[in-house]
Amino acid sequence: MPGEGAREHVQAIIPSARLKSPSCIVRRYFEVYGKHYTLVLTDRRVIFARSTMALMGRRVADARGRAKAEGKGLVGQLGAQVDANWMWTKRYLEMAPDHALAESTDNFAVERSNITRVSLKTKIRDRWSGEGGYEEDLLVIRTHGKKYRIVLRSGRDQAEQALERADMI
Repeated sequence: MPGEGAREHVQAIIPSARLKSPSCIVRRYFEVYGKHYTLVLTDRRVIFARSTMALMGRRVADARGRAKAEGKGLVGQLGAQVDANWMWTKRYLEMAPDHALAESTDNFAVERSNITRVSLKTKIRDRWSGEGGYEEDLLVIRTHGKKYRIVLRSGRDQAEQALERADMI
């Protein structure tokens, strides 16, 4: 851990993460409409950088518009759309952690010194009716007094590599 006044460094990111609600009553709502984040892993904190649908929609529209203005067809526009989302997330690798945290009022951070356990799980989930099960990759971060359950939409392997780069597992 860096000493007081030392510069904080981004070590890895975990894109497409969805924070699950701890409440059973609202859990089903959040499984469909949960809050999406990019996890920015630094040598001092885990920053939860919020990704909203409105923000993603603007990025996609801008990227498609630029591709169309460059004379690209539908395939080129779709490629630009995919690149825009990846580049948006990837920019956290170069961004100052404090800037990533201040980007939105929904962003927050967990000090790594408060983390007591980090685990990766794959669960078989049923889709409310008991039929149509699917696998769900989870990252669980436990701190003193709080547990963060995070659905990994980018996959367990990607998250495991990021956590290893950040020396968290």
